[in-house]
Amino acid sequence: MSTVSDHLGKLIGNTGSPTKLRVALRGSFSARRGEFVRVPHTEREGQPATDCLGRIVSISRSNVLYSDALGEGIAEVNVLPGSLISGETLYATVELIGFKDPATNEIRLPRRPLDPGAKVYGVDYAFLRDFYQLEPIRPSTASRCRRFSRVRPRQVARKSPSVTAATGG
Repeated sequence: MSTVSDHLGKLIGNTGSPTKLRVALRGSFSARRGEFVRVPHTEREGQPATDCLGRIVSISRSNVLYSDALGEGIAEVNVLPGSLISGETLYATVELIGFKDPATNEIRLPRRPLDPGAKVYGVDYAFLRDFYQLEPIRPSTASRCRRFSRVRPRQVARKSPSVTAATGG
């Protein structure tokens, strides 16, 4: 299992569109769809690098040995023992959420394209908590939420004939 400091892959291709960033993954177990990632980015010259938060929206995995273009009889393909060539390509598509502006503390999309070849890292809960400024739920808050979300059967029974009359069915 990869650690947070271990990079998942590198940015490739056109990095100008923040909704369609492509990442060449290091391995098939390095990332999963829906996972949050971060990419170091410098918005202005002379400023320190900040992390851009993104989310993996799709992963593609293909293998030239098992391509549908080869036709039938694909079950008979044998790779030489000890061969390091797998013919496998792994790409992920990342949608950027943005970076935290140090001056205003707002989340913004980068206005400058990210650097092609930049390493993409995984994100842990502590990073997400700091990025979104999440506070832990206190037991007193949770009990208040539960009290207000309670459904009363009599109230539902009273309202259903009115809903039936309003909708006609």
